[in-house]
Amino acid sequence: MFKEKCKRCNRKIQKDFDFCPYCGSNVGKERNQRDFGFLGKDDFIASDNFNLQGMDNIISSLMNQIESQLIGKKMPGKRISISISSPKIKEPKNNLSEDKAREMPKLPRKEAKADVRRISDKVIYEIEVPGVINLNDILINKLENSIEIKAISNEAVYVKILPLKLPLINYRLEQEKLILEFKSK
Repeated sequence: MFKEKCKRCNRKIQKDFDFCPYCGSNVGKERNQRDFGFLGKDDFIASDNFNLQGMDNIISSLMNQIESQLIGKKMPGKRISISISSPKIKEPKNNLSEDKAREMPKLPRKEAKADVRRISDKVIYEIEVPGVINLNDILINKLENSIEIKAISNEAVYVKILPLKLPLINYRLEQEKLILEFKSK
């Protein structure tokens, strides 16, 4: 059994304890800060949770304040420009027809074959979907920790789960292959 010392009372405790059984000190929090930084394991902002929509009024107000403080009356006519941008995230449009939605449970399910590659700051998945000729026959669902793809042809429903949380930049259908482009971190 591994042991570590409590920072408060200096007694040896088991490594998997979150609290010292002798003095009650939160050693799990200290371990988190030591191993993962000041904020612990949550020292990041997940890109899919960070949304700039609705922030333009706040940013515009801040820009006006910065301009007035920096420039003021001393330098009339001079302007400051600051640009804040994020990757354009394309939200999938699931326009599955009612006929296809009714057919889907009756068709056999098959695991779609996929190839993945990385080009610069993009991760590209090419998913084979034989018989699928229209983007309206494809469902792309963002789940908590993955992306689920269902492509419906006349013979089968092709299913693929991609275990990633990257933002989707673009997707298209070319020669019975669904091509998904993700922005890597």
